[in-house]
Amino acid sequence: GLRVYDLRTSSDGRILVWLTPAGQDFGVAVRILEADGRAGPSLVAPAGAVLTGHSLGWSPDESEVFGSVSLAGVHRLAIFDSRTGQGRLVGPANLNADNAAFAPDGQSIAFRGSVVGDDVPGVYLLDLETGDARLVAAGLPGYVAEWSDLTWSPDSRTITFELDKPSNHRPQGIWSVTPADGIVRRLTPGDEAAFLPVWSPDGAWIEYAGLVSYGTNLCT
Repeated sequence: GLRVYDLRTSSDGRILVWLTPAGQDFGVAVRILEADGRAGPSLVAPAGAVLTGHSLGWSPDESEVFGSVSLAGVHRLAIFDSRTGQGRLVGPANLNADNAAFAPDGQSIAFRGSVVGDDVPGVYLLDLETGDARLVAAGLPGYVAEWSDLTWSPDSRTITFELDKPSNHRPQGIWSVTPADGIVRRLTPGDEAAFLPVWSPDGAWIEYAGLVSYGTNLCT
């Protein structure tokens, strides 16, 4: 009676999975499956928090797992030890946080965040050494700031993301922000619907899915 989805595989073959009962939308367990198929540790939320199963991913060195938890009605980011499953909260308590992405250099996490009580999200950068988070990109006129599919460039200098237009709430383009200077720019042309950006290993290209009248194309 369990559904298994949101699979994230590490380079050594371990699989991070979100398990839910059939007919329910919320995860009851997030666990790591070992490369040989054995059941590994379940993620253990920090005291008082509940796992949501959202924003799951591996740290660059794969010693840790990150994800979203709910605590007192606020979505917080948590980091879990991949050997024991034990988790700890990271980031300010006054920010709702999800859609996270670990920087390849392991020093920071980008996430979609909003101040508690304010529904306007933006892209925030969490410094893992200090625990401080700062806003690096805010809403753009004429767009619904969903800030989805946050993805880092290989050199950890640029974050790409999607934005929606309020007319159809469909991803309307790939954008980028460089946290060092806060400059936001559009990468895909016109009103082309574009989503799911993936960087090439050398950072020279971005691959993405483009929606056209006759279907979905893979573009660069």
